[in-house]
Amino acid sequence: MTANSARKAYATPGGVEPLLLLAEVAATHPPVVDQVAERLHATARARIEGDCRFDAMKVLRALWQLTRDGRRVAPALVELVRICPPGGYPPTVVEPLEFLAEVATADPACAAEVAPRVRYLLDTDERPVRHDLWRAVLNDEALLAAVRVVVDAAEGAEA
Repeated sequence: MTANSARKAYATPGGVEPLLLLAEVAATHPPVVDQVAERLHATARARIEGDCRFDAMKVLRALWQLTRDGRRVAPALVELVRICPPGGYPPTVVEPLEFLAEVATADPACAAEVAPRVRYLLDTDERPVRHDLWRAVLNDEALLAAVRVVVDAAEGAEA
């Protein structure tokens, strides 16, 4: 799938549900896994470029379940973190970071590649979570915990 066809897929009626179903079928038919994984990856990138974070999160989750390839999933998750809002309708910035922590734990090699792109969140005084809600402290702690898992996995992979 090319970038142009991924953009067209973004505009296709029906959303990503057919692709998610295809990913489930591909899991039982190994010869098509690579083709489906490429489609999932291209669609996730197109959804991120189109600021459709909810679909991007679903597609990345399906890609992870299908391939367990952190080198494909982790960079896209970092890009998803970039476009997610600090609060409101999920996924907020916390959900993709928690997913990234899950991926980094399972695939520490990919954590070494993406940790520098999220490490700054540990050092900043004001992290990208909403501060006007009662859950602000919980969201801030969840964000910090997820980033620490990624950074720790990266340091473990480098050792």
